[in-house]
Amino acid sequence: MKTLPKLVAISVLTLLAIRVGAKSNFDIIANLDNGPGNVTVTDTGRIIMSLHQFYQPKFTVVEYKDNTLVPFPNRELADVDSKAAFKLDSVLGIRSANGIVWMLDNGMRSGVMPKLVGWDIKADKLHQVIMLPAPIAPKDAFVNDFAVDTRHNIIVISDPAGGANAGLIVVNLKTGKVRRVLEENRSVTPENVDLIIDKVDLLNWTFDWQIGALPEVPD
Repeated sequence: MKTLPKLVAISVLTLLAIRVGAKSNFDIIANLDNGPGNVTVTDTGRIIMSLHQFYQPKFTVVEYKDNTLVPFPNRELADVDSKAAFKLDSVLGIRSANGIVWMLDNGMRSGVMPKLVGWDIKADKLHQVIMLPAPIAPKDAFVNDFAVDTRHNIIVISDPAGGANAGLIVVNLKTGKVRRVLEENRSVTPENVDLIIDKVDLLNWTFDWQIGALPEVPD
């Protein structure tokens, strides 16, 4: 099988830095046949990742174990063909904190309600499920990523939504209550400005990706 991009979180900014000769220290830990979404590493060193929904993966979340990918937390929840009443649909955001792997299911693959799912990796069982109904997650929501605040026991989710109605979702992990904040606030809505780095307009920069090759950056 052809190998897709290596499991290294390389952003466009990193590519630009490498291109202009900056030093880098990346360790390649795996070659994958699936496009990863996000990656988290547990306190015990387990590598767990979401598989990007754009590639229509069979498993929404996997663990890299013994040089292979296995469904996480189990096949029943992670397999898109699972007949289980409760399962993961399309996960991108994933974080590990205090023995819990949190998975943010945006629900966009099947058009289901978004949800935040916590799995207890020590007890190997479901820890918590928090649904994100409207208007917490509006019709055009794209609950993409999140941060875990273990000090205040909350999770803050980013939702770019349709742009003008972007906002943040605050989840109280103790009570399970959720609230949407800063909707339409200038601090979270996109600005109508060009993204230019080293005289390159990244929003209008087109190139062909090749495995093992860096894109050409205009001088």
